[in-house]
Amino acid sequence: KVVRKAWKEGEISKKWEESSWCKRVQNVAKRRQMNDFDRFKLRRVRKHRNHLRTIAYRRLTNKKIKEGIFKKKTKEELAKARAESAKTRAAKKAKAGKK
Repeated sequence: KVVRKAWKEGEISKKWEESSWCKRVQNVAKRRQMNDFDRFKLRRVRKHRNHLRTIAYRRLTNKKIKEGIFKKKTKEELAKARAESAKTRAAKKAKAGKK
């Protein structure tokens, strides 16, 4: 009686339904109940979703390529970047040494 009362007051069933663990269990149960045609439909939908995702990704990368973000750096730019990273590493070591 005590547990049942505390269960209702704490709304444990509602919290369980909202949890990701419960949703995962429900999804596993749905997948087990699928027949061959359902699995086929799911495969088609996932393939279509991934196709749309690939198109969007390619649009973004092509846009960035046109902007010149993926262009190769010159030797001077690489040397400058290395020098800056060396400065930051030295600053971190000095800061860590003071502690």
